Amino acid sequence: MDKLEDIRKSISEIDAALASLFERRMTECAKVAQYKKERGLCVEDPSREAELISKGCALVKDDAIREYYPLFQQSMMDISKKYQYSLMDGLRIACCTDSKAMASEMYPGAEIVEYPDYQQAYASCENGGSDVAVLPLEDSRSGEVSAVLDLMFAGSLYINRITEQEDGRSTLRYAAFSRSMNSDSSRSRRKSSRFILMFTVCNEAGSLAKTLNIIGAHGYNMSCLRSRPMKGLKWNYYFYLELDGNIYSEDGDCMLRELGTLCDKLKLAGSF
Repeated sequence: MDKLEDIRKSISEIDAALASLFERRMTECAKVAQYKKERGLCVEDPSREAELISKGCALVKDDAIREYYPLFQQSMMDISKKYQYSLMDGLRIACCTDSKAMASEMYPGAEIVEYPDYQQAYASCENGGSDVAVLPLEDSRSGEVSAVLDLMFAGSLYINRITEQEDGRSTLRYAAFSRSMNSDSSRSRRKSSRFILMFTVCNEAGSLAKTLNIIGAHGYNMSCLRSRPMKGLKWNYYFYLELDGNIYSEDGDCMLRELGTLCDKLKLAGSF
């Protein structure tokens, strides 16, 4: 009996240590929730969860116990996500009629505020009237939404999340804009990560080619390249690029520095 009491005492001591660690973990989760709220990021991150479980399992030495660790870790992460959702309550999302349904899907439980046009929805997020603006970015049949691209180029918001939707005839892409850039380099290291550059170059022969050569020299693949006329400047254009890879790296830093010497204006417009 004494032996059982000793075991129970040991378990109680472990539980006390776990309670302290639990509190510390949830405190850090609150910081994560604030970071995500400021950038309009989703609480759910399946890739990150799988990565944590894999790393955690490798730390469990006992083969018989290891199979139970994913259950423990997943339960802890589910609690953390529930806590994050509670802290993000009251998130205010600006949108227009054509993106209202997607805004509700991307941010369940958030307050959705509809504006009459893209400019007002975008401005609402810029001036703090909303936390995030969800706007259409592209239709696979009709192409990019030029008015939104113009706002991206001229405005101060960043894209931290893009979601695709199939409507039976085409694929629609929606972007979530917020006032802070997502600088989480662990997300950018994943194979599916992308970033957006917007820039202008001098109106002289070879200037665009030089810019693209710099991007290629640093190993970044361009998945999209578009040009748009600049308002008020006849025959002047800005460029929109989507690229695959990690911008938060030595190569990324070097590439941005080199592009800065050639581009009249250069903007890292998003990372997702």
